[in-house]
Amino acid sequence: MLITTENGDQLRADPNINSLIKLLLAKLDKNMILSIGDSHSRLFSNLDGVKVLHIGPVTAFNLVKENSSTKGREKLLEILDVNSPSDVAILLSFGEIDIRAHVIKAAIKSRISVRESAVRTASKYSTAISEILSRGFSVLVQGVHASGSTYDNQSFPAVGRVEDRNYAVKQFNQYLRSFCISQSIPYSSLDSLVVDGNLKTKNEYMCDGCHLNLNPEIQAILIYQFLSFWDSSQNTYAHLEIPHEVFDVSRHKPFVLTSSYHGAITGIVSRRDPYFFHTNLGFNQGILIDLQAKFVIDSICILNRVDCCWDRAKSLCVVLYDMNDEIYRADIDDNTVFLSSGGSIQIKIPDNLMPSRVAVFSKANTYLHLAEINVYSLLPPFE
Repeated sequence: MLITTENGDQLRADPNINSLIKLLLAKLDKNMILSIGDSHSRLFSNLDGVKVLHIGPVTAFNLVKENSSTKGREKLLEILDVNSPSDVAILLSFGEIDIRAHVIKAAIKSRISVRESAVRTASKYSTAISEILSRGFSVLVQGVHASGSTYDNQSFPAVGRVEDRNYAVKQFNQYLRSFCISQSIPYSSLDSLVVDGNLKTKNEYMCDGCHLNLNPEIQAILIYQFLSFWDSSQNTYAHLEIPHEVFDVSRHKPFVLTSSYHGAITGIVSRRDPYFFHTNLGFNQGILIDLQAKFVIDSICILNRVDCCWDRAKSLCVVLYDMNDEIYRADIDDNTVFLSSGGSIQIKIPDNLMPSRVAVFSKANTYLHLAEINVYSLLPPFE
């Protein structure tokens, strides 16, 4: 059998894939799987026992909304109305468009964190999934794999950095995965494969900067993940304490200085030796970083200038802002090693604070120059 990709390439399907589909159908006790959703529903194209029903650029958020611009709810219900729960299982693929075009925009508009915006979308989606379950259908759910890094869609343009969108992918999928576990729904996603440790999308897995390459290996991984639902040990991780990863949400974000020794008072946050900014001499000199959306902050790490003049980074203070409103302020105790030989210090932030801007300044009469500032937000556990 030949598989036609979205690029027009043809690949010969591994006959073992269809064997996996037969096994999946047997586990579900169904004759057919309907892969319904956005364009990522096509990952299951040309497989025996699977019918792909791409219903357009439908968002997960609006599946519960009647008469949305894409009529996603009506299209989904129309499919359900003409199929029998005893005959077909429903494989859902929604959320990529939400992540790429809406979640960060909604976070900024509603003044909520990116995590809260992603979870809000996933919660709306889970309501739609519950409605399908209530109709008696068996459901499988495909999470979002990654956000496109180079994809250019004029109708649904990407909002924010790819790292921030993949941060939202992780939050969205964590909620969705937990919901599926609670409802005994088979779940699959390739986010841990396609998104690297810095939340960059691995373009070698993408055919156009947005869609995954359609090949037997990708299909097999997704189907094996669905099949793992019937493994007696598959849910054990839900009860374990798995350490959270952290991600720097300040990297490559714009900053403004109170003053500048070099003339320019604006720039982009990045690691640079011996320093990436340098203020003039004065009291309360420092840097204000615009995170460009709200994030739940775990900690802030500050790396002193790496060559000399370490004592100038004294009497530091960190201030967090929600838009223009100050929500947290903390003086940093002077650290002897930090001020005499450089290195870094870390400031733990109280739980559940969601700033959109972060300031670091010195109360002393001094120049301020630092090699790096990291503003860390928590990611869900990598499973």
